[in-house]
Amino acid sequence: MTFLRIILAEAPKIEMEHEEDEYTFSTDGGTLVARDVSSDAFEHWLGEDTLKIARKKFKKLDYALVIEDISVKGDEQQKGIGSALMKAVEDEARKQKYPVILLNASPTGYVKNGKHTSMPLPKLVAFYKKHGYEELHGQGRNVVMYKKLK
Repeated sequence: MTFLRIILAEAPKIEMEHEEDEYTFSTDGGTLVARDVSSDAFEHWLGEDTLKIARKKFKKLDYALVIEDISVKGDEQQKGIGSALMKAVEDEARKQKYPVILLNASPTGYVKNGKHTSMPLPKLVAFYKKHGYEELHGQGRNVVMYKKLK
């Protein structure tokens, strides 16, 4: 006889801090930092080439929420923490009426089992696509992505 064992993991408790134009979402296993960026700061964040593409894509974009950093401790990965952080930032962005979230998928690195490693760019892009983000523009080892909010 075969038994199917289903373990329902409880969603991690996420706390949010909001100061000036910065939002920090945190839980025991990870952190996400996002910033309110107005149109006059887009070139600094996106770069000139990507800004041209963004202006064509969005027609009118006065402001956005930009995910600056998301990190999940190496031994806490694959437990839904990154997804929970993404959901938390998206819920807050909708609540605050942001039209779009932007991020720069960039393989930075983390420590797992005492060794420094980095998540490959294709895996990062796949993670964000799983959450509804689309590629806007590749920038070498980085990919700028976006999600329009409803």
